[in-house]
Amino acid sequence: SRINLNFDPKDVDLVLNNSTFISKYYSHINIPGLQALFITPEACHAALWCLENVFLLNGKGQRDLFVTRYEDFIGKSVRFQNGGLKILNEPRKPSVTSSRIKAYTLSGSEIQNINEVLHIFGVKDRFIK
Repeated sequence: SRINLNFDPKDVDLVLNNSTFISKYYSHINIPGLQALFITPEACHAALWCLENVFLLNGKGQRDLFVTRYEDFIGKSVRFQNGGLKILNEPRKPSVTSSRIKAYTLSGSEIQNINEVLHIFGVKDRFIK
């Protein structure tokens, strides 16, 4: 999604410069080792996703979580129903940031670069194959 929308991959630097946040949630991460992987845009995007989400996913309490992509929701209605998320095929008005283009397809080397970042954050179930 970030690649489709041409987000700046160097936004990751803004988060890494927040020393309070990094020391609170990611003091166990080798930041220079992580930054050494920032030679590709996909590695930067993966690191930013991890920085924004891993501390939440590792939070207290067990949760049933499902991996979804933004593209999975384009043109569909999403509702919380009976304590769960329900995705309906009902048409809806897209958001301002919607991308109607086909989802970006990752190459084998891009997948490898992303998986290296996920490994640093301890994301065990690699969902990118």
